[in-house]
Amino acid sequence: MNKRHFECFATAMNTLSVKRTAEQLHMTSQAVSKTIIEFEKELGEKLFERAHGRLIPEKKAYYVLRHVEKILSEYELLGNISKTGSRKKQLFFITTFEILLLLRSDFIIEFQKKYPDIVITLIETSDKDAMRRIEAGEIEAGILTGPVQSSGLEKKYLFRRKFCCVVSKSSKYAHLKYVDDTVAREANIALCGGKEFNVYEPDISRYINRGITPNIFIESTSSSAIKEIIRKNLAVGVMLDYIAEDIISDDEVIIPLEDEQQCADFYFVYSKETPLSEEASLLKEFLFDWIQQRIG
Repeated sequence: MNKRHFECFATAMNTLSVKRTAEQLHMTSQAVSKTIIEFEKELGEKLFERAHGRLIPEKKAYYVLRHVEKILSEYELLGNISKTGSRKKQLFFITTFEILLLLRSDFIIEFQKKYPDIVITLIETSDKDAMRRIEAGEIEAGILTGPVQSSGLEKKYLFRRKFCCVVSKSSKYAHLKYVDDTVAREANIALCGGKEFNVYEPDISRYINRGITPNIFIESTSSSAIKEIIRKNLAVGVMLDYIAEDIISDDEVIIPLEDEQQCADFYFVYSKETPLSEEASLLKEFLFDWIQQRIG
C-alpha cells in the first residue's frame, strides 16, 4: 500500500461518496473504487458497504482511519522538511482534533504575516497521542484538552468550551430546550471524540456517578461521519459547541446540555524538561494574545 491508498481511504471516510472523493483527488470514480478495494485487500478487511455510490463505513473503518491520519501527518512532516528553505525555521505544533474550526485559518495566516521566517506545520491528533509525542521530544508543544495527567508536561490554561447535542429535526428530541438525564439514559449517542481524548473519562464519570451508563452508538474523530449518523436519525450527536456550529445545517438543531459542567478545558502544553525554542515561544505569545482578542 502507498500514500495514494491512504489519501483515498481518508477522503472517502470524510465524503462517504465515491464521486466526491474522485472530485477532491482529481481521480475517476472507477480509480477511486479500485484504490479502495486494493486497500481493503491489503488489510484483509472490508471497510465499506457500497450503496449506489454511497460508502457506508464498517466499524473497523473508524479504527483504521485513526492510524491512516497519523501516517498522512508523517508524510506531511517529511514533505515540509524537504520544501522548507534554509532561511526559514520549521515549527511543528500538535493539537487536539478540529481545533482550527475554532481558531480558524486566520490564526495561521496572521502568525505567518507577523513572523514570515517561521513555517508552522500543524498536526491534529488525539490528546493521548499528542501527549506521548511531546513527552518523547518529537513535538515541542501543542493545544490539548484537560486533564493533562503527566508529571513531565507543563500546561497553561487557554479557554473552556461547552458540550452540546446535535439532533435531526425529525428526532423526538428536537423540541427540547435542554438535553437532560432522560435522554442520556434512553438515546443512542454518537460521540465526536472518544477514549483517546483527555476529557472523555471525567465527562463519562459524571454520568456514571448519577447512575447512568450512556449507550455509545459510535465514537469518531470525524465530525462528518457523526453528522451522517445524525442526519439518518440513528443517534444523538454529542460534541463541543464549536464543532456543532460548523456541521449544523437546516436539517439539524443544536440543543444545550442541562448539565452546564459538561465542558472541555483547553491548555497550551509543553515539556518541563526542555525549554521552548524561540519559535515556539513566539507562537505561545501570539496564541494567548489571539485567544484573548478573538475567543475570550
